[in-house]
Amino acid sequence: MLRALHHLFDRGLVSGLVAALVLNPLAGPFAFAQEKAPATFAELVRNTKEAESILLKSEDLHGTPEDEGAPSADRVFPPNDARIQSELLDAFAAVAKSMEPGDEGRAPEACEPLILSRLENALKDRALPSDTDAVRFALLLLREKNAIDDLTLLPLLAAHPAWAKVGYDEGAWTKKDAEGRIAVLDCPTDQYLQLVGAVKAAKGRKMKRKDLRAKIDSLAKDRNDQGGARYLAVQIEWLRALESADYDGETSFSLGPVLSQAADSKDSSPRADPTDKPTKVMSKKKKKTGGLSNRLALYAKYNSLQINLLSDEFKKFTERMDLLTAEASVVIKYKDGREDEVYDLSPQEQYRMAAKMLHKEIEELKLSGIFAGKNPTFDDVIVASVETGFIHASELDAAMGVDDVWNPKVSGWTKFVTILKKYGSTALVLIPTPYTFWASLAITLAETLISKKTAGPGEADDHGISIF
Repeated sequence: MLRALHHLFDRGLVSGLVAALVLNPLAGPFAFAQEKAPATFAELVRNTKEAESILLKSEDLHGTPEDEGAPSADRVFPPNDARIQSELLDAFAAVAKSMEPGDEGRAPEACEPLILSRLENALKDRALPSDTDAVRFALLLLREKNAIDDLTLLPLLAAHPAWAKVGYDEGAWTKKDAEGRIAVLDCPTDQYLQLVGAVKAAKGRKMKRKDLRAKIDSLAKDRNDQGGARYLAVQIEWLRALESADYDGETSFSLGPVLSQAADSKDSSPRADPTDKPTKVMSKKKKKTGGLSNRLALYAKYNSLQINLLSDEFKKFTERMDLLTAEASVVIKYKDGREDEVYDLSPQEQYRMAAKMLHKEIEELKLSGIFAGKNPTFDDVIVASVETGFIHASELDAAMGVDDVWNPKVSGWTKFVTILKKYGSTALVLIPTPYTFWASLAITLAETLISKKTAGPGEADDHGISIF
């Protein structure tokens, strides 16, 4: 059957769309997966999504001959010293293990100063450099080794100047009540971002840094009903240090909350492949985000529920296009008793209908309460689908690199769009061996991007005699 289809395709008797869909190895029900156990802290922060780090691009890990005396990551942790490199990873493994649930069944909150202090102690226990600069270099090297991802690294780097200034004593952040029960104070970075949000809500666009400082000063003076300080001195000290370090200017999310969102969205799809490789799509710089990558921008903009909903939109899109499990038709029901008129859509028309429905549903998401104030884009749908694992990195990379397959001299997103225009929007590009045919579905989403830019959502060309 497959040989016959290829023969028909070669003779031009079967369109690229038909061939791509019929040869789609995922036709039919999507892959099933057993319910997964919650990810460990080490698994959650390990980089499995980003092919490169957008954060490391602005860092000098190796130093230069001109600044031979200046410290660098490679000078503090020499890359050719196998013991030091192994001990560095072992130090972080110890930190990650300490973040797992203890005997009481509760895991410590993922808080930047807590992680930084525990990493400092772990380095010191292994006789490795452990001053504040060394801790920062260790973070950069851990990212280079993929022990952590950019989602973890960003808030840690943003909090590092404040931590280097005031330190963090875990004992100072615990309180006992009259019955001896121990409570841990909220993470200072969480408190600070909540404070920034409250001041912005009150001041609007007129908010200035002095407004933040004034609010922190007022908190230091506020008293509770028992006459005691509402905020402890150590909390005020940290809030002032974070404001001085411009923490909110470096990141819009703190570590604990963003890891909580990642736990509910990263590889949440039954299609997720734990052996999938990272992709450059996730680490590509997204426009108008202050230098964030696609993945960082996704979590800066959406929560886990929204990310999963965006991914579901692409899932529905592919299911509607699967000719082996779905057929589409238009039914006209006459009210005067005449027999219903049924028009079965051709494969091309079924694809275009699915594309238009995707346009329509994304527009509807913008109006829903769940996405209030948000403006989902087709880029967001792709990135969310990779994050949940519904789209595999290998599939997406094959689609993005399709131009290289036929013409090695051209590459990149711009040329990729050119390929789509060249082959037309009436048929999918058939990905040649050894690339998976499922990657063609990623191309169709990019095609809807072109339609959106040229005709607007739901207003694509009817393509001659086709009704879609």
